[in-house]
Amino acid sequence: MINQVHIRYATKEDVNLILSNELQAHHSPWSEASLNESVDGEHLVWVMEYDDQIIGHLVVLPVLDEWELLNVVIKPCFQGKKLGRTWIEHLISQAKESSIKKIFLEVRKSNHIAISLYDRFGFWEIGLRKAYYPSDKGREDALVMQITV
Repeated sequence: MINQVHIRYATKEDVNLILSNELQAHHSPWSEASLNESVDGEHLVWVMEYDDQIIGHLVVLPVLDEWELLNVVIKPCFQGKKLGRTWIEHLISQAKESSIKKIFLEVRKSNHIAISLYDRFGFWEIGLRKAYYPSDKGREDALVMQITV
């Protein structure tokens, strides 16, 4: 477990490092253009830093009194160190501070580690999106989950 991480809002200057982590961590990574739009637009984008390097990012779409978690990344060499828990704690804390009522997310049906993490924080399954994610075998279903904060 890593205890000395710093979380801050992302800046335009962070996009290249965010993109690098994105390319390492995701089967279907976001494009540089999408990341730039997120940082410049109405999304909330945070980065997690450790030892002066960006090791993860979180992208949230705010809609009225709800948030949708669009993207969560931890650089592969930092995975398995309980940083996913740090991200979800941060997300829920920020939501409470912002008077957000619910947080929604989609997760690959095969991503049992993430599903277990979300379950531990009180997210529950509210739906299924058939063939939502691209995969090596065509398309993969996504579970839709939510939490009331």
